[in-house]
Amino acid sequence: MSDRAVHRLAGAVLLQAIQDATSRSAGRRAGAVRWMNRQVESCYSFSFICRVLNRDPNEVRRLCERQAASNQIPELSFRQVAN
Repeated sequence: MSDRAVHRLAGAVLLQAIQDATSRSAGRRAGAVRWMNRQVESCYSFSFICRVLNRDPNEVRRLCERQAASNQIPELSFRQVAN
């Protein structure tokens, strides 16, 4: 798989996770938040995806929290995670 393809796939995965984490659906939200909070460094883990995209995982979590707050979605349960 080319670097471009990996970046496109990682971007699509992260975009879906952000959409799910800020969804009004409690089930989608819970699954996305659980994935974002997992402390693993495996292929296609949240940390891996962020690293591929040169994004700070904690900043992505804060983005989701701000988005949820602005849309009056129930508070997200992100815990502070140092990566």
